[in-house]
Amino acid sequence: MLHMENGVLHKEKDTMSRMIQTNMGEMPLQDYLDIRALECGFDSYKELEEAGFSIEIPETSKEKEQPLVPRPD
Repeated sequence: MLHMENGVLHKEKDTMSRMIQTNMGEMPLQDYLDIRALECGFDSYKELEEAGFSIEIPETSKEKEQPLVPRPD
């Protein structure tokens, strides 16, 4: 999960292993962060962090939507 230390939000290792929902489907969070870092001109998320930046990590993954079930009259 996430924890605050000296005013900085840090992620723990188990957070990086979870899946995240994107417009293209599910992907590992680490892959998502690396792709976002590449979009910002860095070679990896680690390099982005070392430069003093971060990418907001959603607290929970998007749950799959449940189908609508008709309500009994």
